[in-house]
Amino acid sequence: MESICRLRRSARINYRSRISLDKIESQALASNLAQTQVKQIVLSPDSLWLLERSASYFGIQQRTKLFLEELHHPYANLDSALELMRQSIMGDLWFYLQLEESEHALELILGIFGNIFARAEENRVRQRCLNEYLDFIAALADQEKVPQTILDQSFDLLEDLHGQAPELFIAASGQCFKTLLKLSERLGRQDEAVALLRGIYEASIKLWRAKAAIAAWHDKYDDLVTLDKARLEQAVGGKFFTGCLKQLQAAQTLQDFAAIPSYSDIATRHRDLLASFTGLPEKIHYLFYLLSLPPMNALSDHLLWDLNRLLADLHESLSVKELNLLIDSIFDNLAEFRDQHSSIVLDCVLTIGKAVLDPAEPELARRCLSKIIDLGFIPPGEIKINQDWQIVANKNHIKNIRAWLELISLDPILCKDLLAALIINLTQGGIFISDTDLFQKDVSQFLNSNVKPLYVQTKHLLRLFPVFYHEIGAEGEIRDLSTEIDEMSSRKDRLIHFVRKQVHTESNNTHINLLRQILNYWTDLDPGHLQGLLPDDVALFIQSPDERTKAQQKTVRKFFKDNATGADDLLGQSWQVVAPLFRQVKKEDFSLRRLELLVRIYYMLLDKYQLDPYDIAKFLGRFNWFDEKEQLRLRQSLARKDFDSGIRQMLDYIGRLNQVILDPNPTQAWENIYYKRHIAAGIPSMYGQYREPKLEAMGMIFRLENLVERLVEQNIRQLNLDYITAKTLKRIIRILELFELGLAREGLTSEAFSSALEMLKSGQRIVNLSLDQYLDLFKQIKDSITELINEYFYRFYEQELEHAPVKGVAGKYKRQTAQQMFAEEFFRKLLATSFLVQPMDNFIAQILVSLAAMKQVFGSAELSRVMSYDPDLMFIPLQTSFGRLDNQVLLGSKAFFLKKMRQYEFPIPPGFVITTELHRFSQIVRSHPGIEREMDELLRFNIARLEGQTGLRYGDPESPLLFSVRSGAPMSLPGAMTTFLNIGLNDEVTLKLSARPNYGWTAWDCYRRLIQSWGMAYGIDRDEFDAVMIAFKRRHKVKLKTQFTPLQMRQMSEAYKKVLARHKLKLEQDVFLQVKQAILHVLDSWNTDRARLYRQKLQIADDWGTAVTIQKMVLGNISLDSGTGVLFTHAPWSKAPGITLNGDFTLCSQGEDVVAGLVHTLPISEQERKQSKQRLELSLEKDFPQIYTRLLSLARQLLDERDYPHQEMEFTFEGPSREQLFILQTRNQVITKARAYTVFNVPKRDLKPLGNGIGIGKGVINGLIAISRANIDALKNRGQPLILVRPDTVPEDMELLFDCQGLLTSRGGVTSHAAVTAIRLGLVGIVNCRQLKVFEDENHCRIGETLLQPGDEIAIDASSGAIFLGHYPVETIRS
Repeated sequence: MESICRLRRSARINYRSRISLDKIESQALASNLAQTQVKQIVLSPDSLWLLERSASYFGIQQRTKLFLEELHHPYANLDSALELMRQSIMGDLWFYLQLEESEHALELILGIFGNIFARAEENRVRQRCLNEYLDFIAALADQEKVPQTILDQSFDLLEDLHGQAPELFIAASGQCFKTLLKLSERLGRQDEAVALLRGIYEASIKLWRAKAAIAAWHDKYDDLVTLDKARLEQAVGGKFFTGCLKQLQAAQTLQDFAAIPSYSDIATRHRDLLASFTGLPEKIHYLFYLLSLPPMNALSDHLLWDLNRLLADLHESLSVKELNLLIDSIFDNLAEFRDQHSSIVLDCVLTIGKAVLDPAEPELARRCLSKIIDLGFIPPGEIKINQDWQIVANKNHIKNIRAWLELISLDPILCKDLLAALIINLTQGGIFISDTDLFQKDVSQFLNSNVKPLYVQTKHLLRLFPVFYHEIGAEGEIRDLSTEIDEMSSRKDRLIHFVRKQVHTESNNTHINLLRQILNYWTDLDPGHLQGLLPDDVALFIQSPDERTKAQQKTVRKFFKDNATGADDLLGQSWQVVAPLFRQVKKEDFSLRRLELLVRIYYMLLDKYQLDPYDIAKFLGRFNWFDEKEQLRLRQSLARKDFDSGIRQMLDYIGRLNQVILDPNPTQAWENIYYKRHIAAGIPSMYGQYREPKLEAMGMIFRLENLVERLVEQNIRQLNLDYITAKTLKRIIRILELFELGLAREGLTSEAFSSALEMLKSGQRIVNLSLDQYLDLFKQIKDSITELINEYFYRFYEQELEHAPVKGVAGKYKRQTAQQMFAEEFFRKLLATSFLVQPMDNFIAQILVSLAAMKQVFGSAELSRVMSYDPDLMFIPLQTSFGRLDNQVLLGSKAFFLKKMRQYEFPIPPGFVITTELHRFSQIVRSHPGIEREMDELLRFNIARLEGQTGLRYGDPESPLLFSVRSGAPMSLPGAMTTFLNIGLNDEVTLKLSARPNYGWTAWDCYRRLIQSWGMAYGIDRDEFDAVMIAFKRRHKVKLKTQFTPLQMRQMSEAYKKVLARHKLKLEQDVFLQVKQAILHVLDSWNTDRARLYRQKLQIADDWGTAVTIQKMVLGNISLDSGTGVLFTHAPWSKAPGITLNGDFTLCSQGEDVVAGLVHTLPISEQERKQSKQRLELSLEKDFPQIYTRLLSLARQLLDERDYPHQEMEFTFEGPSREQLFILQTRNQVITKARAYTVFNVPKRDLKPLGNGIGIGKGVINGLIAISRANIDALKNRGQPLILVRPDTVPEDMELLFDCQGLLTSRGGVTSHAAVTAIRLGLVGIVNCRQLKVFEDENHCRIGETLLQPGDEIAIDASSGAIFLGHYPVETIRS
């Protein structure tokens, strides 16, 4: 029973091979079918008796059963029942006549006709029932076996039906005559039959007389009509009807009625009169007259066919002048009965248009189109919902759209004014299209016309149509979810049940707002949100919310509070943003689940009607135009928020889809539409699929465009247009390129725009333009956009807008003003919905405002620097290759080589570089709050990225990430600039870190180091901190700091903080501000006196600036098995070729200890240890073999495999195994091969040794001891070399070294910055002389037992590392 439905299918193989068709499946549909399908239909006893008569006749019984079950179905379709009755009862009448109980059977059948007539609610069904009944009576009258009683009952029922609805008999007057005439031969009630028929005919004739007006029509077209008025009156006018009535009064028998015209006879008489007219214009006008007569409705198709046939002859029969006059006359005629006969008028318009619109007659076509437009457009009117929950709209609205669209399809160029008028009317008056209109077919037909020349405006129109979906009715997931939400409350929530029925049976785009307002209602239970959207019974239901609805409100409000959102925000996001909010919702969470379902249905309707895809990649997957790789690539771009890539991919897809649409070859559709007979229990009257390539390509384009626009807006929002830098310009150019590509996909092209963009790119790449030049270029782009809008928007629509009827404008405005207001509103809406036009216009306007503001804020010199400033060049990760940006000028030497080592898979601590660009633009960054904020964001971003790489969190006490912040100039200046270690420590972090096993001493050692470097960066002398250290050693009687307990180290840190406090300083506890300030200190250290002097001595330009390298801290002070050091791959004392590792390291220290010369060092190799004049027990090679071997392997990789010159490598190891080794930096080793060097020219026995250490440089020197700056100034004029004597060679002493010719230190090694600098300066020196004690406060020193004062003569031999008392003759040795 339920399977009876009309199925229309037309499959096209060529299309099906391109599109993967989804099988129509829906659990909800199956559920609804099950609910409305009655398992056993209960027949009445009379029907059962009738059915049992045919038990021995299978075919007859099956037909009868089908009919009777339909008749007794709870949701019976009486139209179908009448059709089945004709096939069964009337078709098998012979069978019922031969039954013994035939009289009873016929009585039951008569009763069925009466039952159907009484039950039918629509006159259309009752009219059909009457016609079927008249045929049945006639069939009975032809059968002699029919008892007289049955014929009498048949007549009685006919009279009864006439009494119920006499108006229905008028149109059937001719059939009534034929039936009664047959019946009269057997019926003995002639007078009653004549009286019945007389009444029917009289009503028919009087109706015709009231509606016909041939005399008035003749008077109107007197100069055109060739037939005289009297003849027309006699044929179809008052005289004719008067004569008919006289005939009717004279009729005494049924046979007399044969000469009297019936209702249909009169209609045919009117149509036949057409042949009497001779001229084509009068025939056409007569046809319009006929079409205006309501009684002619039954023949309207024939009349329109006649009209079409006549119009086809227009060009052959009439001159152009006559045609124009006829067109005017025709449309004047149509205008008169437009309001009463809109449907027929539209039929006529379509017929006329098809006949007249010919490119060969453009003037006539334009005149016809103008008349069609002037005739007006039918809006949807007020959309209402009746008591049966059905949406009511003006049906002629969709018919008007179809008629105009079909005419435009004939020749879009010719009909461009009609296209403009259609877009204007739909924009002004709105549009209503239901799923069951199947308007997709009309759009397909339109797209298969020549739309290419007007592609821009074609898209303007099509964006207004909510039809770009292939599932007709509520299918798939929408149906399933709407069924689930209704079934959750067992259909007792009348509001939700209404939603379900609407979505299922009346599916259309108005439901988007309905769901939005339901969510608002659930928020505050205010019925006002749904005013005008509900039928009366549902509106009454929501006035008094039940407990379930109140609970729903509480859940919704809590959900909004928990997620810091609201109804508008929730429904204003993309589904990707909203979906995670419901990830934890379970089906048993009743109210939350209902909220989720409502929101999901809303977003699916958005996708369906407003083409806002909730998952574009998933949508792409429905079609074979895009393969899985493309879908994956797009999904990945969107996931990583790579807007440029995602936008370009989608614009590429749009380009390919445009080719499908603009292909001149027509495409074929495939449809699989089911028409259900029952509209009940949420089952739609139509469902299925309609597929057609061009329609689906256009729908896909609109979805892609919506997403592209959203991504473009996000892309632009990422730009800080408060000021425009080189980076901003690059981004602006990339965005403008996307705009240009997008507009080309839309069919919009502008040579001026392209030219200005090319100039902008050239200026950015080749020539540094001034701000005024940039202003000129962006103004040119702005002007090109304005012209583009003029060409494709204003000029196309302005003519029709001037004549468009203005509605809803207050009377106080003059028509011209009102017209302007309407036009402005129209263009505002049109531009807002056109692809990329408005976003691009707004974008350029923002840029112009920003440039103008910059001109007011900055001076000309500053402007130039700001606009050449590029934040993209500021931060570069060590772990990632950046192509041309990976150069020594930007990165500095340190980071440049670190990146190379990282590429070679050296163990480099992760980090990033702030390039020398920041140094160049430091003042701009610091002076402009917006630029500084941007830098802060970039710093935070890079810190976050480093957190992701390390699994640690900067500033998190539980898993702290610590940084080293080091300088790194392109031209190396070892020791000349500031360095910070352990950045990220504060009181809280240090305390928590110290509580970890084995971190107690290390945490506080790191902290006191940070405090010291912080204070020294602000100018506190190192000696103040050294004094604290010395005092603690004396108090706790220890020689080495590693002997302090963790508590003592903590106390020392507190003492260091007091040193800061004495200078009114404190360590920054906010770790972000801490690292930011450390970076600024490093940058500023480029311009310290020490750094300037260093550059001056080494002849390095001041313009280079410094980069800042930030890396994860490696703790060489974590245990006595950890340490730090510096090695050289070349040893000046070794005669062996190749690599000879040598240098210094120390245990339980951090990297700066060795390079700063702060500690006594240990040798790298065993050979060094054995050669040393000091008693040393440890070497890296002997005691940390894995570390040594790993370093040797790395050195060989660089020198032997990659042809590097000899290297100087700084390293730290956190333990003895090779995996615990980290390379902190590497650079080319400075190897000086002097052409000549000096030696003492005396016997060795004559030398007076004082002590020994590690020699640096080559040769010997006689000099005077200098301990301080004052000593140097006092001694430098004596004409003898000065030997700087220091306990260590800290960076602050570097400027002293520049004024001396020799160096002697008690600590440090050959790898310290001072030692390396001394070698570069060609000095002779000795470091790490453990017998040397320097007493700076007393301004003297002691080597062993010998007390020495400033000015005392000593001699040093770098080759042996020996120090001698006095001066000795020297001689020069040539190399």
